[in-house]
Amino acid sequence: MQYWKYLVAALIVAAIGGFCFDYNLTVYFGKDIPWYGDCLAGFFTALINVPAAVIGYILECCDVATPIFYPR
Repeated sequence: MQYWKYLVAALIVAAIGGFCFDYNLTVYFGKDIPWYGDCLAGFFTALINVPAAVIGYILECCDVATPIFYPR
């Protein structure tokens, strides 16, 4: 039928969630994983990662040293 709408929505969630997951790993822990791991983890944790990325961005704008949980 019209399953392409669900596929497009899932791809958008994976892209945005993956970007936010990658950003959170960098800001909070100073780590990085491959892009496909970011997209997979971001797809399942998008509801948590998007607000956490906004908080991390605000903290970076306020000159908080990153990574937050693993200081250099």
